[in-house]
Formats: sequence, structure tokens, C-alpha cells
Amino acid sequence: MARPSGCASTATPSRPTRPSARRAGRPRPARSCGAITPPGPPASRATRSACRRSRLTQAGGCAKQAPAPPCEGESGRGTGMSSITSSKREEGKEDRRRRIVAAARGLIRETGDTGLSMRAIAARANVSLATPYNLFGSKRGVVMAVLEDAKGFQEQFSTLKGLSAVERIFKALSITLGYHVQDPDFYRTLWSSLLDPRGGDAELRAELITPQNSQFWRALLDEARAEGAIADDIDMDLLQQALSGRFASVMLHWIMGGGTVAELEPAACFAYASTLCACASDGFRPVIRARMLDFQAQLLAVRREVAGL
Repeated sequence: MARPSGCASTATPSRPTRPSARRAGRPRPARSCGAITPPGPPASRATRSACRRSRLTQAGGCAKQAPAPPCEGESGRGTGMSSITSSKREEGKEDRRRRIVAAARGLIRETGDTGLSMRAIAARANVSLATPYNLFGSKRGVVMAVLEDAKGFQEQFSTLKGLSAVERIFKALSITLGYHVQDPDFYRTLWSSLLDPRGGDAELRAELITPQNSQFWRALLDEARAEGAIADDIDMDLLQQALSGRFASVMLHWIMGGGTVAELEPAACFAYASTLCACASDGFRPVIRARMLDFQAQLLAVRREVAGL
């Protein structure tokens, strides 16, 4: 049979080739950090590079070790950072709170008006309008914070337990009016609002004229009676009303320009002493009268000093 043209007449047999391990499906043993690992998928380029670096390090005698577990106390590092962050957040909140209170107090002092808007307070404190509401809840909350003098009053008054009830009444007046001497413009504005016949600031009045305030003075008067200073035939409700009226008259005299702030303490104490003297028992009347004359002398001395005499 004739062969097709172009075909070689003879064929040179080729040497049979051995299938490579990769072609046969047999995975080549992979080395990882110098150790033989079970057959698995081919390592990635990053893995092979890491193994080569590890072998070089081991060859130089500087094999890397696994990081040691954290020492006792280090495991709370995350908690500590959280505490620091929380502390800074609270410090920032307290700083904004102080600025808002200072802004409200400054505006009351400068404008002579207790009817401040939250917008004016926020602008003065350089905070957003929402910040006073977030920190205090309402304008009344800001007013309560402005009147934090009550805390200082309680701290000072608590040190007077060894005195008689009558003396503690006079000391309570002294502590209260001491705040007025320190910031007369602020307290003049407060009392102008309280004594305003048109009603003044209702929120401010609600914070200053409270049942707790009335109960405080009534408790002192009851103690004075228990000690024998107040006569038995005196009605305690009427006595408390008379003392409140005497105090209000002193404050009204002051805000109307009839006296200086330095006269407030001796004037109020003289007013209280004269009322208590009229209601005192026979045994205590000389003691209270002596205190009344002391306050009278102090008041006259202040007025002479103011007049330059």
C-alpha cells in the first residue's frame, strides 16, 4: 500500500518520560520553618517568604519566640484605657456645667434680670443650645445649680451644734447674709424678683421659698422654746411669720437703696432679736435683750462708717 506523501517513512521512538510528582497529583512535601508538615495545599508566596525568613533567623541562632502571655495586671489595659476615656469625658462635662452656672450667675448679676433665656445662657457659656438641657434638664435645673450656696450653708451650720437655739438663729442669719456681702449684685437681683408685687420669676420663687426652708426655721424656733427661751403663750406660727416679715423688710430696704450691703447682717439680726425679745420668757429676756443691743451697736457703727463720721 502506498504511503501518503509527506509522511516519514520511519519513526524514531521517543524515550518514555516519568510523570512528575506534581502532574501525578502527588503533592511535594512542604517545609515550614524547617519542619516537615503533612501534605496539604501549596503554600502561598507570603507563607513561603515567611518560612524562608524564619529559617534564616534560626540559622543565625536568633530564633524568634512566641510572645509571652501578659503579666498580671496587664490584661486590664483595655479596661484602663476605657476608664481614662470615661474620666476625660466626665471632666469635660463638669467643665461645661461650671461654665453654664457661671454664665447664668453672671447674666443675672449684669442684667438685673432672673428671667434669662437658655439661648442667652448657652451663648455666654460658649456651648450649644442643647448642652444646658442635656446637663440640667430645664431652666429650673440651671437656677437650682446657681443657688448651690445652700450646700455651703449646711456645711457651716452643722458646726454650730454646741450653741443654743437662739444663738444658732443669729448665726444662720450671719451665714446667709455673708453670701450677699460676697456677691451683692446677684442677690439684689434675686430679692428684687422675689419681692416683685407682680409675681417675679416663678421658677426662682419656687426654689427659694420652699417647705424645707420654712421647716428649717421652724425647727430652730421649736428648739428655742424647748430650751425655755420662748414664752409658752406665744403662738409659734405667728412668731415665724413675724420673723419672716422682719427679714423681708430688711431686704426690701436694701434693694430700694435705703442701706448698704454691710448693714444687712446687723440690721437683720437686730430685727430678729427685737422680735424674739418681745416673745421671750422671763428668764431669757435679759439674754436676748443684751444680744439685741449688741446688734444695734454694730448697725450704728456701720452707718457711721458709711457716712464717714
